[in-house]
Amino acid sequence: MEEATKATVLFAIAIALRYRVVSKLQAVTLAGLSAAGFAFTENILYYSRAIVYSSVTIGTGNPEDALHQIVFLRGVKTAFGHPLFTTLLALGFIIGLRAQSKIVRILAPLGGYLAASLGHMMFNFFASVGMDDTLMAIIGWVIALSIAIHLVRTVLAQGRLLRDRLDDYVSMGWLPASVVPLFARQRTRWASFFISITYGWRAMVATLRIQRTMSELAYLRDAQLLGTVDDGGDVRARALLDRARDLAPIAITDPATQKVQLPKLPAWFRRRKRRAEAVGPWGPPGSGQIPASFLPGQVGSPGYSPVDPRWGPPRG
Repeated sequence: MEEATKATVLFAIAIALRYRVVSKLQAVTLAGLSAAGFAFTENILYYSRAIVYSSVTIGTGNPEDALHQIVFLRGVKTAFGHPLFTTLLALGFIIGLRAQSKIVRILAPLGGYLAASLGHMMFNFFASVGMDDTLMAIIGWVIALSIAIHLVRTVLAQGRLLRDRLDDYVSMGWLPASVVPLFARQRTRWASFFISITYGWRAMVATLRIQRTMSELAYLRDAQLLGTVDDGGDVRARALLDRARDLAPIAITDPATQKVQLPKLPAWFRRRKRRAEAVGPWGPPGSGQIPASFLPGQVGSPGYSPVDPRWGPPRG
C-alpha cells in the first residue's frame, strides 16, 4: 500500500509533465522526493508514538532517551529505506517509458513496483525478527550507494546522447553547429548556470529553462529514432526550438564569452568614494598627504615657534 501511494505521486507528476520526464535522473529525483515526503510524515507518527508510550508506560525508561534512539534509527541508520524502494519503482518506470516493445512498456513499471514492494517487505521482515540494525544499515547504504554511482555514470553518458541527437538537428538545418557543445557538455552547462547567478534571477531562470529545453529536444529526437514517438514529435520539436530562441537572448549559454558579472556598487558608496578621492592632498595628518598649513616650521602653523629651541635657564 505504501509503495502504491508513492507510485501514484510519481505517475501523477509524470502525466502532468509527460514531455519533461525523459531521463533516469529525473525519474529517480521525483521518486526520491515523493519517498522523502512520505518518510517525513511517517517519522512524525513514530516519534510521537514513542514519546506518548514512554511517557505513560511504567518501566520504559527516560522518554528523551527513547526518542533519541528512534530518531537515530529511523533518521540516520535506516533513512535510505523509502527513497531506495521508490527508486526501484522509478527505474522500472523510466525503462518502460523509453522502451520500444509494448510488453516491456507494461512489464517494466510493474516489475519496478514489485521490486519496491518486495524490498520493503524484506526490510520489515528482517527488522521484525530482530536482525542487527547496524548490519541492515550497512547493506541498505551499500545498495543506495551503488544506485547513486549508476546514476552518476548515467549523467556522464548523457553528454554523448545529447551531442549525437543535437547533431541530427544540425544535419537537418534546424540548429547551428556551434550550439551542440554548449549543451552537450556537463561542465559547460554547470559553468553557464553558475555564471547566470551573477546576472540576476531572470537570467538564472532562463538558463535553467533553455538547458532543460535542449535536453528535452535531444531526448525527443532519441525517442523518434527508437520509434516511441510518431510524426507529432516534429511539431513538438519546433515548439521547443522556438522556446529556446526566445530564451537565448536572456540566458547564459556560452561561459567562454559570457563572463561573471561582478556586483555593482550601490550609488551611496560610489558617491562616498568619489568624495574621498576629491579631498586629494587635503587628507588628514598621517595619511601621507598633509595639508601645506600643517607642514612643520611654517610661519603661522601649529608647528612654528618664535622661541629658540636651544634656549634654557642660566647655568650656574
